[in-house]
Amino acid sequence: MFPAVLKPHRLFRPLRTSGDLAVSGTTDFKGIVKITGSLELTGSGQSLLVLNTQDADTLKEIVFKKAGSAAAAIQINSNEHVFIENENAKDIVFRTNNQNTLRVYGANQRVGINQVGPPSGTLDVN
Repeated sequence: MFPAVLKPHRLFRPLRTSGDLAVSGTTDFKGIVKITGSLELTGSGQSLLVLNTQDADTLKEIVFKKAGSAAAAIQINSNEHVFIENENAKDIVFRTNNQNTLRVYGANQRVGINQVGPPSGTLDVN
């Protein structure tokens, strides 16, 4: 069965669908779009996903929730600094080759590089 294809137009009532929905061309969705299940993006341009915000915005561009509460976020502030933030005193882990290459320990504000367990000292680089 072929997925429903939506071509650019305006909908004046809620769109509800079950099964596959394919959208081609440029389509604007206003308000909140909720997807239950997975979202797969496929593209061939320079950017696959673009999030537009304004300098005065104080929002978090990407928020990760666990059990309905914010657990982590990625954002860019008005000075264009990138923040990768954990909302709790949990760690932020960067992995390569299935190993914890770099870990920022949230509970004690320390950084571990290629080691097991929390570091015993602080990282100071000049």
